[in-house]
Amino acid sequence: MELGKFFKFLANVCEYMFPFLAVLGIAGNIITMIVLLSRSMRSRTNQLLAAAALCDILYLVAMSPNQMSRWPSLIYEPCQDDPKKFCPTYFALMFVQYKHNIAFFSNWFSATSTWFIVAVSFDRLYAIKAPFSARFQSLCSRHNWITIPLIALGTGMTCFHLNFKLLNDHQTANGTMTYDTTKQQIIHVFTIIQLITHICVPVILLIGLNSCLIYYLRNRLKHFFPVRSRSVRTSTKSDDVPAPLLNNETSDRSEVVRHHSSSSGVWNQHINKAERHVTYTVIAIVTCYILSHVPSACLYVYIKFQSTLYNTKNMYHFVQAFTTLVTISKVANFLLFCMSSKHFRKEMKKKLCCLFCTMREGASQKESTNQPRTRFRSLLLNIIGDSTAHTNNCSHE
Repeated sequence: MELGKFFKFLANVCEYMFPFLAVLGIAGNIITMIVLLSRSMRSRTNQLLAAAALCDILYLVAMSPNQMSRWPSLIYEPCQDDPKKFCPTYFALMFVQYKHNIAFFSNWFSATSTWFIVAVSFDRLYAIKAPFSARFQSLCSRHNWITIPLIALGTGMTCFHLNFKLLNDHQTANGTMTYDTTKQQIIHVFTIIQLITHICVPVILLIGLNSCLIYYLRNRLKHFFPVRSRSVRTSTKSDDVPAPLLNNETSDRSEVVRHHSSSSGVWNQHINKAERHVTYTVIAIVTCYILSHVPSACLYVYIKFQSTLYNTKNMYHFVQAFTTLVTISKVANFLLFCMSSKHFRKEMKKKLCCLFCTMREGASQKESTNQPRTRFRSLLLNIIGDSTAHTNNCSHE
């Protein structure tokens, strides 16, 4: 297979993948928001994750017109004057007029989601480094009333230049596109700012914060228990001796059992397993972000500075492929940040179970209203019994 045909085949695959990715991403992020904003899961970090999920949903919605514009059936229709000819549809005309605004919204939502993920990484590191302070602040969500609007406003300002059309699609000179030189220079400056704030800085922060997170997890005894370590080295007493305030026999026994359990092989296995799980998750998050966003950013900068928008078919194929990578990363956020958590999966299962139980109760009650009155009482008792059983199942989950 020739290289050009391979790129064309890859672009076609990406075009047909988008509807599936959009449905999966929107459904998964809606479930994420429902679970994370529930009363049992509500915290500052989970609110930031829910905000990132909302931005991913809006990104997929904003990308839909761009992907729909690649389908000929939505772009061309038979002309009214001459059915043998094809004319642009109303959707095509609207997309050409507002495509730069659509590009602004898609880039804005993508960058906002990225910075929410950076904020989540900072919160996780802070929770490991200062667990008591982080626990107190996680119960108070007032900080997010400042953090979330600040991130949204900052990312919107850094990509607001996308609302201005650099390229006039309807004016050509000698077969080439015409540009406004002054506007081009200004937008080049804002493009550099956007590249730094949307790609370079988040990549550095994600790598740095998550590397520190892994470091503190693997060296927790050295950083979190320095006093205990020094007392062990300088004291000649046994570690099995309880603290002076624990005078009764029950406290002595519980302290000894807790100490031995924490030093047992089973405890170490659980800790090592948790460390590996966090390490793999963090590496997957950083790798997914780098592989999905960096190629798209490099291609965007190349197009802006070289003024080579769709000058070849391969450029069109590259844009389609790299855009699909970013879309995959938005879908993967649901899997990496949420489905990797056992507690999240448990809460999601509970929510879905209760939702299905409620739907079954509503369906059974609707059927009972359509039955004859002579059987109303017996049916009503059966419905009450069924609803009680479903309610108990939801409560036991």
